[in-house]
Amino acid sequence: MTEPESSLPNSTVAAPLPEVALALLIGTVAYLARLVPVVRGAGLRGMNSYDSAVYYAAAAGLAHGLLPYRDFLFLHPPGIVVALVPLAALGGVIGDPYGMEVATLAWFGIGALNAVLVSRILRPLGVLAALVGGLFYAVFYPAVFIERSTLLEAPAATVTLVALLLLTRAPKVGPIAPGVVLVAGALLGVSAGIKIWGVVVVVAVLGWTWITHGARRGLLLLAGAGVGATIICLPFFVSAPGSMWRMVVIDQLGRPRSRLGLGQRLTDMAGLTTLHAGLVAVAAALAVAVAGCVLAVRCSQGRLAVVVLVASSALLLSTPPWFIHYAGLIAAPAAIMVGAATRTLIGAARSTQARGLIGSILVVGLAVVAVPILSASFGRPFPAAPIAKVAAPLGGCVTTDDPTTLIQTDLLQRNFQHGCRLVVDLGGYSYDIHPGMVVPRSHNKPWQRFAIDYLRSGSAVIMMRFSRGVGFSAHSALVVQGWPVLLRTGHVVLKSPDRVDRGS
Repeated sequence: MTEPESSLPNSTVAAPLPEVALALLIGTVAYLARLVPVVRGAGLRGMNSYDSAVYYAAAAGLAHGLLPYRDFLFLHPPGIVVALVPLAALGGVIGDPYGMEVATLAWFGIGALNAVLVSRILRPLGVLAALVGGLFYAVFYPAVFIERSTLLEAPAATVTLVALLLLTRAPKVGPIAPGVVLVAGALLGVSAGIKIWGVVVVVAVLGWTWITHGARRGLLLLAGAGVGATIICLPFFVSAPGSMWRMVVIDQLGRPRSRLGLGQRLTDMAGLTTLHAGLVAVAAALAVAVAGCVLAVRCSQGRLAVVVLVASSALLLSTPPWFIHYAGLIAAPAAIMVGAATRTLIGAARSTQARGLIGSILVVGLAVVAVPILSASFGRPFPAAPIAKVAAPLGGCVTTDDPTTLIQTDLLQRNFQHGCRLVVDLGGYSYDIHPGMVVPRSHNKPWQRFAIDYLRSGSAVIMMRFSRGVGFSAHSALVVQGWPVLLRTGHVVLKSPDRVDRGS
């Protein structure tokens, strides 16, 4: 039977620590946990993520009046593009390298905000629960990984957390206000408008709301979700309904299944990726997570978090493709679960010694969670200056297989000024050429032709992502290899493409 919240010791409900101090502590730890590994690695101008460059370039296109789906391929809902437009527009004024730096620093701030939101959700359960849950999110590797650069999972987590805060801060007596449910649903709809996986979270929260607050509140939440998603998506859908549906939904069905097994997925979800932990460590983490869920369901915050955590975990374990940043989907509900479980543990302790022991265990646990961050470094250096020095005087359009090259060399804006075709995700076209079908790029002849035709359309081409066996077929690799080299620096090659059709 669930223990009434009022039956817990007063020390777990009220505490002398000021709210601002708690937020500052958690937010500062979270910000540093994202900043330091980036600085330790390639720095703010390094190559931290292909996807983040895709999203920034797409936002820059929107700032110049180009619409995703209608004017260029984009394989996600438009929410991330809308979120990045102000920063990309700033980059158009101060230069895209600086714009990307500002955007990255802003994403660290989103990570700090998310950690504080976790603590705010847990604050009614006591300072210790709020502190542990907030710090867990602050240093949890999957959360840090999605907030180290401009990935879409970070703002999606923010609006989801605000929705969960609204739903769990409802009055203890009487039904939750309809307006609160409607706004929470709208925020969840916005989350789905940023990353389509948010639909699963909407369904999970809908089930919790329906059971906890009744069918009417459940329908209100669903209506709000529809409104939120519509606000984000409708303008783009109206401009290109067929293309948007195909790119956002159908093309995702053509993503190849990852070769990484269940063990690697669980390792990433547990935040043990950089430790190269074995199955024993993963099994131990899984056992702790299950125990935490059992403890967390004794309060409303914990029950909702567990529902979202289980639904999100099921999605992660079943989705065909796998990338490490996918694990960030469970970071927020996992942190809330940890904080709620902490509240139950402390509430069950009847002596000072028992509470001291539990506190020591929690400190050790947080230290273990933080271990992957202590030595982590993100990104690799990008030689922007020498490439820009050679490419800028050439004039005309510059093509590339990775938009990072155009952003960091500040050539993206020049491409817009020349009316060049915007291709933010060259690899993504391989999914759109055969919608819903799994066709490896190296065997996808239409994509090979498209890629070569696009790359050779510029006065210069910057290559660093695709090569023989990595996207390109043997023939396409030979075509690119035959283009004269203007500059080779590290893993990046600047070439002058041959526009003569040689049967590629």
